[in-house]
Amino acid sequence: MDEKEILRNLGLTKYESDIVLALLPLGASKVSDIKKQCNVPKNKIYESLGNLSRKGIVQIIPTIPKKYFIRNIDSFKILIKQKEENLEQLRKEISRLKKIREDKVVQAVNEPISIIYGHEAFVAKIKEETGKLKKENLVLAKKVRADPILLRLTESAIKRGVIVKMIFPRTNLENIREWKKTGAKVRLIESLPELVFSTFDDKICRLNINLKDDINDPTLWIENGAFIQILREKFNSLWKKAK
Repeated sequence: MDEKEILRNLGLTKYESDIVLALLPLGASKVSDIKKQCNVPKNKIYESLGNLSRKGIVQIIPTIPKKYFIRNIDSFKILIKQKEENLEQLRKEISRLKKIREDKVVQAVNEPISIIYGHEAFVAKIKEETGKLKKENLVLAKKVRADPILLRLTESAIKRGVIVKMIFPRTNLENIREWKKTGAKVRLIESLPELVFSTFDDKICRLNINLKDDINDPTLWIENGAFIQILREKFNSLWKKAK
């Protein structure tokens, strides 16, 4: 983060930030001297200096002509304090919004289809659904990744009596041993179909949408029992061919 970005994050405008950066090395200066150091229109310099003075950042020496200076860099802490106060006020407002929601009967919105973008969000969703498993998890995947948390969640599900079956291509053997340690049943197949998927009980399934064969490709999540049954039948057919 550069100096201008720091000042903008503190709430200063572009012109105010430019003037501050000009004044810091100059010391007490006239407007004409400030203008030489920054590309700010003269009328905007006066306006911005007035704003900076009211914010407690710039001080004025009442000479003729007036001079302006930044006495202490700690004056910027005033802006930080204001931001902290604003954040505290926002927290209170959020609490008020929460209370309004709690006072009303909110109808649940059930979206049967959703799309998740990015690998981190994808893994987080997989972990969420794995943690809720009760009966069965079928996984047809192109790559074998061994996320430690997901491994533990899978092992815990298997201990609860969940059946976990996984099919991977023979060309991707890395990390398979880690999955076998969880108690998952793993088989390998010569080649996978274009569509890879996972099912979580009969509640939800995910389909990979391979646009660039990239880990950040989107995944489609569907909550539909009939569709999940079709995928289950497809998986069982591949399971018989795999070894």
